[in-house]
Amino acid sequence: MSRGGRSSGCARRHPGRRRSCSGNISQAFARGQAFALLVDTRGYPPLTPTERRMVAVRIRENQTASGGLLKGIGVVMDSRMGRGIFTAIQWIARPAYPMAAFETESDARRWLRELVVWS
Repeated sequence: MSRGGRSSGCARRHPGRRRSCSGNISQAFARGQAFALLVDTRGYPPLTPTERRMVAVRIRENQTASGGLLKGIGVVMDSRMGRGIFTAIQWIARPAYPMAAFETESDARRWLRELVVWS
């Protein structure tokens, strides 16, 4: 989601399987505008330990590459286990930007929009 409120929706275009959205993230950085990420994990199985480590590494890479452009990450999840995994990833990655879990996409979008607008 950029200042204009656009979202790539890459996970939605490929339901039922995991897909890396790193190309879309790279494009967001290349635009040079403040943006936030919305990650919708509903309907996906929990991350494996290896995948959790990979996510933590990617978060650290984003911090280095963002130059302050990435204002936050909102994660929509439908399980208590998912929220626990989310917390563990934050402990590992120690992000420099806000991250929060939400039950609904509308709540996540509202929170992310505020982060970008007031940046």
